[in-house]
Amino acid sequence: MIDDRLLKVELQSLGVRVNDLHLSVRQGGAGPAEGAVILFDGHHVSIPLRSPFVVRSPYYLEKQSGRYLLVRDRERIKEIWLPKTPGFYSKHTREGIPYYQIALLHGEDCLGSTVVQTCLYQDEGRGCKFCGISESLNSKKTIARKTPSHLAEVAEAAKSEGVRHAVLTSGCWGDDSSVIYYLADCTRAIKQRTGLKVQAQFNPPANLDLLSVLKEAGVDTVGINIESFEPSVLKEVSPHKARVGQEGYRRCWQEAVRIFGRNQVISFLIAGLGESSQSLIRGCEQLAELGVYPHIVPLRPIPGTEMAGRKPPAPARMEQIYERAAYVLKTAGLSWRMIAAGCGRCPACSALAEFEDHLAEKDITCQIARTKDELNTCYQIRHQVFVKEQGIFKGSDQDEEDPQAIHLLARGGSEVQGTVRLHWKGDGQWWGSRLAVLPEFRG
Repeated sequence: MIDDRLLKVELQSLGVRVNDLHLSVRQGGAGPAEGAVILFDGHHVSIPLRSPFVVRSPYYLEKQSGRYLLVRDRERIKEIWLPKTPGFYSKHTREGIPYYQIALLHGEDCLGSTVVQTCLYQDEGRGCKFCGISESLNSKKTIARKTPSHLAEVAEAAKSEGVRHAVLTSGCWGDDSSVIYYLADCTRAIKQRTGLKVQAQFNPPANLDLLSVLKEAGVDTVGINIESFEPSVLKEVSPHKARVGQEGYRRCWQEAVRIFGRNQVISFLIAGLGESSQSLIRGCEQLAELGVYPHIVPLRPIPGTEMAGRKPPAPARMEQIYERAAYVLKTAGLSWRMIAAGCGRCPACSALAEFEDHLAEKDITCQIARTKDELNTCYQIRHQVFVKEQGIFKGSDQDEEDPQAIHLLARGGSEVQGTVRLHWKGDGQWWGSRLAVLPEFRG
């Protein structure tokens, strides 16, 4: 029996045939916007349903006595569930706008909205070829501009039904400041009415001081999405992002990490745009080194876009990418579970979270203590072992080596188990000292 991680990978790469079943399918918008969410064994999985390649998928849904069964080549794999249509979808604003045209439920508990559903780059022929931001607008499933008050109204209704965080995106419809200030206004309205955690996604502004505007408005996490680290690929699929260039993105990521903190900045990396796996992993490593979470997703070809005829990467390739990326993230001390809101925190569109969790269950890894909290954890473990337990030191074991040392934390699963420090002694030598393992993890 295929395990849940690999099943999720296969479903997102191959899609699921639904035949004549009437399912609610998302058909446009930003991000992986074609398909629907299914549930199995605690996993919320966004899967392609209507793209051309899906007709060749070995997977299909079968309805039997009110139950949905996932079938592969006539073998029933497991029962799956379809999320109930949120109750707030049936509500309207005072002006008669349906709530579902303002914001949608993403995954299990995330509210998503593209606050301005137009993009000047698409109008100029320089838009992202994978993006379906105009498709849902053309089909009248959304409205062109959502007001802050309407977003707050829908967020309040969604929160009463279990929504815990939100993600706000926008097309590029004006200058940098116009987009940033509008995202800030929308965030502020949602925060004041609901207190929900909010992620805002945007392109790097020329004036990086604008990032502080979002922080002051209450934005918890940000998405600054480069999609590909191969310049030739990016130029082909997203000309306006290619003009910003990797250095422009790097400067923005660095400033965003300074303002919002490690693990609270994400960047989408899309597998299947034409890049090599090596460049994707190198990009993942560069992001992680900066404290940016690389949110890896397989290409989701959206009908109506320039890349509608493409296919996602093969499952075997995605499995290898996820495995390597999960190790990079664990070594860097980053995790989807520490993201406060939005994409990344909602794991429906990517299987990276499952690979992270699987690695956390079986391996012990070491990471550099980079933040004040992580460094304090090192000192607390040493105090527990060397002062309280062994009585080697009185009061504190800290000394003059600590400020210059590199401090490491050992993690097993989600638990910190021990610490050690490394310090330079000259003549090409590093020394290790203050090795401490908590009693319950020894042996």
